[in-house]
Amino acid sequence: MSTAAPFAPPRQTLRRLTPPLVLTGVSWDAYCEMRDDDGNARLRLTYDSKSRRLEVGMPGKRHDSVAELLSYFVAGYGRVRRTAITPVGSTTWRKQTVGGAEADKAFHVARSNVDLGLDRNVPDLDGGDVPPDLVVEVDVTSPGVSKLPIYAGIGVPEVWVWENDAIAVHRLVEGKYERIDRSVELSGFPIEFAAELIATRADAATFELEEAFAERLRAAG
Repeated sequence: MSTAAPFAPPRQTLRRLTPPLVLTGVSWDAYCEMRDDDGNARLRLTYDSKSRRLEVGMPGKRHDSVAELLSYFVAGYGRVRRTAITPVGSTTWRKQTVGGAEADKAFHVARSNVDLGLDRNVPDLDGGDVPPDLVVEVDVTSPGVSKLPIYAGIGVPEVWVWENDAIAVHRLVEGKYERIDRSVELSGFPIEFAAELIATRADAATFELEEAFAERLRAAG
């Protein structure tokens, strides 16, 4: 009996397509090959192993401006509250039984850098590497492949989703995410105030927004 070859669209085809788009019938090996291809470095690939669906996207200016500001606020929290936070950017997190994705921003919180394997370029979750404690997602378009089940499957404790000028906090409870009012990973992080600052980003300099955020944290004690 013959075995169908794994799905692997030509690179030239991907270049002509306008992201985000969803490909179906994609094998794990084909996804890994596409992800590891240097020619696809700028693409965000979200893969669900169960459905064998792959979303191909490329972040835009609006998306990145929000993601960067949120990362600045997380870094500011670390400075003011003296909390060890290790940023790991948009690293690919993948596990064969679950799938894979690149977070807009991801962070390890209160962990020793020695234990994180920061010298390795691609984390090996199947081999025991540690997933991030906090993931930040900027949802400016409707995703073709949902990232939350993927993050739940690889064991990310907390995910923030920015959408419609608000930040929703999702906490992993018994394998599924539940919406909560405040962050557990970054206790006392002013979620609503951060969203308000981001909404004014067109009217203020980045350093002004960072300073306002830091002042709010200091005032809260």
